[in-house]
Amino acid sequence: MTKPFSLPPAAIGAIKVGATLLMSGAIALESYNLNHPFIDLSMPTVLTGLVILERLAAIVHIVEAIVAAYFSPSHQQPPLKTAIYTFFVGTVGLWELLKGELQEDRV
Repeated sequence: MTKPFSLPPAAIGAIKVGATLLMSGAIALESYNLNHPFIDLSMPTVLTGLVILERLAAIVHIVEAIVAAYFSPSHQQPPLKTAIYTFFVGTVGLWELLKGELQEDRV
């Protein structure tokens, strides 16, 4: 029998910090992308691929946040706070919720 997949706490913390920084950057990039036509700036071509990637990541994180909000009441967690937390940290937040490791002080 194989051992279930697990990561050391330091790796999970690094993933959370990295995901939060990347999602914050994605929000900033999307804000720039939406506003650059109004302030007469051209979008650098190198950012076009990043915009597609950040939109894909944002959609995945939004779906994860919706799933977390749906399942959070059955795990005695507040739906809105859990959804926002899961949106920023991604799959790790959803994994913590479903494993029962998500604590109120973390959210």
